[in-house]
Amino acid sequence: MRLLPVALAALVGCSTGPCFAPVGGATQGKAASKAVCHLFVMTDCPIANQFAPEIGRIIGAYPQIEFRIVYEDGGDVDRHAREYGFPSALRDEDHALARLLGATTTPEAIVTVDGAVRYRGRIDDRYYDLGKWRFQPTTRDLRDALEDILGGRHVRVAETRAVGCSIPE
Repeated sequence: MRLLPVALAALVGCSTGPCFAPVGGATQGKAASKAVCHLFVMTDCPIANQFAPEIGRIIGAYPQIEFRIVYEDGGDVDRHAREYGFPSALRDEDHALARLLGATTTPEAIVTVDGAVRYRGRIDDRYYDLGKWRFQPTTRDLRDALEDILGGRHVRVAETRAVGCSIPE
């Protein structure tokens, strides 16, 4: 588990004080953990665009999680976010957030809880290598990680390899 620098903690999910956003229900007398899921995308990445409907379903299924769509390119982000139904968009054209969290590919999900990375990787295994895909995924890695986090469990598979477009360095 990697802790993030305090200066960027607010951006990735928590201030230096306790977080109060409930994850999986409120805790009595204690501040609840705050989970943030960063989904790295690019406007011109066909694999990221293929995942847009599933990203939307995941966002709708987990209202307890704060989702941030992070654009790694300088395309028309506002238009793209509207067309693909993303509720909000962050620009990371200098790739500072991607470097900080270790994102290298779009689409890639990185989930932090109180600033610590708990999951990094693919949304599911529909694309299992470049040019190799299946109609239906056999694992739903991001959903499984979110379920573990919301259930107060250790994430069983904390890292998977995302397949898609490389984030420029």
